Amino acid sequence: MKLAVALLLVALPLSAQNWKGELIASTDLLKAGEYEKALSIDDRIVAQMVEFIGAGTAEMATFALVLTHKAVALQGLGRTDDALWYWHEALSLHPSFATADFTPFGAPGEFLKAHPIEPLHVSLDAAAGKVKAPTLVKRVEPRYPASARALHESGAIVVESLIDTNGVIRDARVLRATDAPVLAHCALEALRQWRFHPGTQDGKPVDVIFNITINFKLYR
Repeated sequence: MKLAVALLLVALPLSAQNWKGELIASTDLLKAGEYEKALSIDDRIVAQMVEFIGAGTAEMATFALVLTHKAVALQGLGRTDDALWYWHEALSLHPSFATADFTPFGAPGEFLKAHPIEPLHVSLDAAAGKVKAPTLVKRVEPRYPASARALHESGAIVVESLIDTNGVIRDARVLRATDAPVLAHCALEALRQWRFHPGTQDGKPVDVIFNITINFKLYR
């Protein structure tokens, strides 16, 4: 039986029960095509969860659910690049969402369903010279939210990224995360703001796949 995304609301962990009403409201708005209103709710829930949600399997699924709602709303608004970013983040945290039933969310949901996480790929000229790696020119430090600090959650988030010819991270996959979903989220939100001199081949900018590690360390 396929996983029904909306039905996950009945299994929210205790740490997320305060958001159950808002998640139900978001679900109803998405079904009705009220994407701006749904996105406003989803953004608010994400911001609050970053500060207060705990760590664990249920929390990971809940946070991924909210990101999925956000992705549906963004796709409904025609913001496809943003929609795929948050959809792939949700799948990185909870891969089983790829088998979810998105029929209630109409065309935006079906679009996401048709775009699961796939291996990153770039096309390079095999006969050309060696590829020179991108170099970082703008780094934004990720937030280290109070919820993760209170739980003493720390560690490395490893992200596989595609850095395009403009020096922007266009796509990303979380390869390794901690039990606190908000750390992966904060890492990705920071990476979206990083800028690079793009990778080159024979002096010409090319898309490059690049692994990036973000370390969250507790200092006593």
